[in-house]
Amino acid sequence: MYNARRSLLPKLPKSMEETHDILKTFPVKTNKNEDFLMVNDIENQIIMFSCSSNLEFLADLDTIYIDGTFEYCPKFFKQMFSIHGLKDHYIPLVFFLLPNKQKHTYTLALKYLTEQVEKCNKKLALRTVFADFEEAIQQSVTEVWTNVSLKGCRFHLGQSWWRKIQALGLTSLYKDKESDVGKY
Repeated sequence: MYNARRSLLPKLPKSMEETHDILKTFPVKTNKNEDFLMVNDIENQIIMFSCSSNLEFLADLDTIYIDGTFEYCPKFFKQMFSIHGLKDHYIPLVFFLLPNKQKHTYTLALKYLTEQVEKCNKKLALRTVFADFEEAIQQSVTEVWTNVSLKGCRFHLGQSWWRKIQALGLTSLYKDKESDVGKY
């Protein structure tokens, strides 16, 4: 099985440059044969994965959820940044591989997203964006989409509170349901 897979797929890249080179030549398609690689910005080291049907769906949403993760990010990148929609359940629609967590990079990524939606002859109808509390993400969202309402994500707020509780040495008090702190 591994030999068959190796005969169909390119070798794993050994550098950022090889990653971009492979993506220039290897057809990245969905199971419906749509192009999945939307942007391969070699200069800024930004890669965007999505497809036209996802972008058309996204364009009709008024609320999206954005988040970055470091745990599941491929080698040579610092973050996988994803955009999700909600229709009965969360639907992952767009994935970016980013080289850093800088405002400039997030701004470029969001501009690429807007451009790709427009290439589908659609316009984003966003009114609300839920994001974590990372300042660079929040600044980029409000810069690129000036008319959206930016809201913090409760999950990330809870994580932030828990880190603060731990940093202040209040963990045992918080877990003690009889203490004043633990009641909350």
